Amino acid sequence: VIDHFAGDDTHLFRFSGGDGDGLAVPHFEVYDNVIPSSNSVMAHNLFRLANLFEIPEWGHRSSLMLRDMRSRWERHSGSFAHWGSLLLHHTAPFYTIAVAGPEARELIRELSKYFLPDVLLAGTETPDASLPVFENRYKSGQTWIYVCSFGYCKQPVKTVEEALAFIRAVS
Repeated sequence: VIDHFAGDDTHLFRFSGGDGDGLAVPHFEVYDNVIPSSNSVMAHNLFRLANLFEIPEWGHRSSLMLRDMRSRWERHSGSFAHWGSLLLHHTAPFYTIAVAGPEARELIRELSKYFLPDVLLAGTETPDASLPVFENRYKSGQTWIYVCSFGYCKQPVKTVEEALAFIRAVS
């Protein structure tokens, strides 16, 4: 997406590719309607992927996209609801909860019962998970929950209640 849809003078993405699509002027979809705009969805994706893959540049790009939208959403916030939820992710505490071990599926299911709009959940039941968020976190025969924020993690815990306590202590 960055390689094929990035705008020239903005951090936003064109609606169609820049490889001779026939448009005289590039179109940037930014207004959230019933369906969020493609740019607000991509900005959310970059934010989440930055946390999951621990690639700060993607999170920074998401932040720059918000900055490019600032004057618009300050004047007409009702047209930018999905952008507003991203703004909250960038300004309020946001967590990645990584669950690693044989009981990961059950613990993720239990965590999913809670309304956690400021949390990205990730789990693995196998030691060979390739995502950076799981690196050095699998302990044979044990399941641990790691509550992290932008690459910094609390001490691992065993129960959902302990993980939620970390989040509630800050909120």
